[in-house]
Amino acid sequence: MDTAFFERVKVKSPEQLLYREFLEDYGLNKIDSKVLVQRVLRFQEENLASQRAKNQIVRQVVVIGEPAGKKLSECRLIEVNLTINDPEDVSIVQKEGLLASREARLHRLCWEAYQQGGTLSQEDLADILVLNISTIKRMIKKLKKKGLYVPTRGNIEDMGPGVSHKARIIELLLKDYTYSQIQVYSGHCAQSIEHYERDFSRVVYFYTNGKSLRDIRVLTNQSEKVIKEYIELYKSYLKKPEYKEPLRRMLERFSSYLEDEGNKKNFSIRSRFSRWGSGND
Repeated sequence: MDTAFFERVKVKSPEQLLYREFLEDYGLNKIDSKVLVQRVLRFQEENLASQRAKNQIVRQVVVIGEPAGKKLSECRLIEVNLTINDPEDVSIVQKEGLLASREARLHRLCWEAYQQGGTLSQEDLADILVLNISTIKRMIKKLKKKGLYVPTRGNIEDMGPGVSHKARIIELLLKDYTYSQIQVYSGHCAQSIEHYERDFSRVVYFYTNGKSLRDIRVLTNQSEKVIKEYIELYKSYLKKPEYKEPLRRMLERFSSYLEDEGNKKNFSIRSRFSRWGSGND
């Protein structure tokens, strides 16, 4: 397939149509149009996640917690929305080939089901992707060798508790996956991925600078639950030699911004506490 083919496919995506509308009908420049499209996608992801998009299907899957050996007819089921075609799928085919795109799609489908409280079986994946079971097994094995979790019904117990989408995205970033690749593997838009990376870096920055949990909450506007999750992630990555250098690079990218933000917010916090103190004297 030539480059012209992939370009024609991209032009037909809903995101590209929205981009052209901002550009041509509203007179926005290219940068503003791209940023606005990403913001719309992020809003949709955060607020309309329960609604099915045009590129999704609804599938009845087994609820998380049902044992693998239990008869399917006796298992509790749940409806989940699954993304069949992501705009970035075409980019993966173009850059890395059809097999890489299939692996990314399989990984995304498994995690989309998992995040909605369900699990896909290997039979589900074979049916959705129109592949045989042996191919599905090989793809899962290959993904595991890359260090990627694949939460299917048969191996959900191998993942351990509490693996969130935040942790998964941060781990992919530390493994040097690009935003485009992570979009395909996770189903999150680029702006959301950057949002998670920035939030993680902010929490770690203030934590390593000796800030208390309360101060970090004020400085980052994150809940204590999220802050604790990011701190535990940071500690776990420090114990793994292969993550130390990528982690250093990630934090370095945000360091100048964080130093400036920290100084400004520290001043704001001190002023606020000072006002409270003067009112109590």
